[in-house]
Amino acid sequence: HFGVYVEGEVGRLPTAERGRGIVQPGKLSDPGEAARFVWETGVDALSVSVGNVHILEEGKAHLDHELIASLAGAAGVPLVLHGGTGIDEEDIRKAVELGVSKVNVGTALKRAFLRSLADSLRSVDTERDDAHDLLGRGGEKDVLARARRTLAREVARFIEIFGSAGRAW
Repeated sequence: HFGVYVEGEVGRLPTAERGRGIVQPGKLSDPGEAARFVWETGVDALSVSVGNVHILEEGKAHLDHELIASLAGAAGVPLVLHGGTGIDEEDIRKAVELGVSKVNVGTALKRAFLRSLADSLRSVDTERDDAHDLLGRGGEKDVLARARRTLAREVARFIEIFGSAGRAW
């Protein structure tokens, strides 16, 4: 062991294509395969396919909580959900109770950052306002600083949803 945290994956997540209504099919994770994979590889965490959909932004995925519980028992390592942006908050909370310790929500974070940036740019005159105030000084007019603050609030919101506030690992 080299002191590196390793995440593996069993099953295959479906993937959504934004705006086209297409979901590429996936394959649910199998508890027996999960147990074998963890035992053979020694991974520290296991990404699973339990109804979650990668890059889902329209609609919500519904998790199979019985499958999550079975996988948690069989794998014996923390479970990971990719595609967390498209999962209902209550579904996430229940999944965390059942053994999920990491939820990837990158798409939601990217969208929050981009929305903030777009909103900021609509409210300034990029030709007349001081370019240094708009970009680089970090003040209230700085569009990147504002987007980072928005991102930080979104991260804090997810930390609350995941039940991780006030806890250290």
